Amino acid sequence: MKEGRIPFQYGDGSYETYYKIVGELTPSSIPLVFVHGAPGTSHDYGVPLYDLTEGQRSRPVIFYDQIGSSRSTHLPDVPSTFWTFELFIAE
Repeated sequence: MKEGRIPFQYGDGSYETYYKIVGELTPSSIPLVFVHGAPGTSHDYGVPLYDLTEGQRSRPVIFYDQIGSSRSTHLPDVPSTFWTFELFIAE
């Protein structure tokens, strides 16, 4: 398992997105990217997907917590206009 934070820039700010890779990510592997639902939640409820990383037909799973959620940068005081498509593209 590998985990960390990836920095990114948006506007005048610097932010970080948390990620976790479970299983072996290789150039020939096709990972499953787990996108958690609803802003403010985390990837934690997807932990049962760890099972996909084992056995003959295993594949790596990539989890992340979108900005504003769980282990990524929290922004409780930004105005609602901050949350744009451009922000999530930058992330």
